[in-house]
Amino acid sequence: MGDYRATDEDEDGFMMTPCDDSWALTDFGHVGTRSRDGSIHATDEVFNAASHLAATMFSILGTVLLVSESSTTQRLDDNTELPPNVWKIVSFSIYGASLIFLFGCSTIHHAVVGPMEAWFRKMDYLAIYPLIGGTFTPLCLVYYHDNVIGWAFCATVWGIAVTGMIATACWFDKIPKWLSMTMYITLGWLGAGMTHWLIPKMGWSGFGLFLFGGCLYTAGGYVYTMESPNPIPGRFGFHEIWHLAVLLAALTHWMLMYNYVLVAEV
Repeated sequence: MGDYRATDEDEDGFMMTPCDDSWALTDFGHVGTRSRDGSIHATDEVFNAASHLAATMFSILGTVLLVSESSTTQRLDDNTELPPNVWKIVSFSIYGASLIFLFGCSTIHHAVVGPMEAWFRKMDYLAIYPLIGGTFTPLCLVYYHDNVIGWAFCATVWGIAVTGMIATACWFDKIPKWLSMTMYITLGWLGAGMTHWLIPKMGWSGFGLFLFGGCLYTAGGYVYTMESPNPIPGRFGFHEIWHLAVLLAALTHWMLMYNYVLVAEV
């Protein structure tokens, strides 16, 4: 019998749609069989694990670059010198740690086969919340550490993120995937509330990167929730599209940090 993708109308609340499961067992699990993301569908765990392993390594390098440049005097193109800045060091450390944690958890979740699979899957979902908080931290504390707006917004985002982490840790199996994704996207788009304060600091080009990254996360989340499209089931389906969208979104926001926030005169 072929593998199946769960939709929403069989005897357990799901309609089972057959799809090919004729892929090999590898070190990263069954390629083309049941995914460990909570739904049942054809997936490529080699791609999922390898892509986010690469992202983990780049996240480490990117964090080292941001923090090291924040720790030394920077000379800009116009010969302006920026001294070491503690707000940048702390903010980029938090941001980088959240990136590494997210991609590290995702890599382990998709690579590890065994009794710890369910725990790593929970951590994979939980890690999205600190990434959202970590991405907002430099925007709030580098640009507005001397203003109540920055602290209030940072505290709000992290407060919601911590609540989401606790909910995921305690009731993961009871939270449907669509609700989790709605919570992620809603929290992420709280950034729209900072439009009035961010544009004067980073300009429209920087804010455009911020929005573009958010749109990539949102589009990927929609594809993941709808479980469609599936161009090449078992090799490059909706889950792989979701992973690719997350990679591109994370890269876009890192470019924002490096090209705009890092060189901000604060």
